[in-house]
Amino acid sequence: RSYLALQRLPEAVQAYSKAVALAPNDAQLLIDYADLLAFQNRSTKGEPMQLIQKALVLDPKNLKVLALAGTAYFELGDYAKAERYWQQAYTLAPAESDFAKGMAENITAAQNAAAKK
Repeated sequence: RSYLALQRLPEAVQAYSKAVALAPNDAQLLIDYADLLAFQNRSTKGEPMQLIQKALVLDPKNLKVLALAGTAYFELGDYAKAERYWQQAYTLAPAESDFAKGMAENITAAQNAAAKK
């Protein structure tokens, strides 16, 4: 996390990879790593999606897991699943928080994208 904060992405990826190998069932660690890889690759496809799916099983109420799952499925064009994950995150988030507002915007984007399909 320190490498990430310092924007030293190659070192952050390497450190997260080692950490995940040591703690493969830590949902927060998995989703933080997935988020980093998705940012670096500009896509949630591949390894980030695998990490997201595993984190969903381990901690299905984790806000970051739900938000990133919504993003991943939106990227894949599965707007119904994206909306479902974002709705779950919205429901669990503190009311009127910036996070909840962001989820509401994402839900609307998924609904609009589905309507255009």
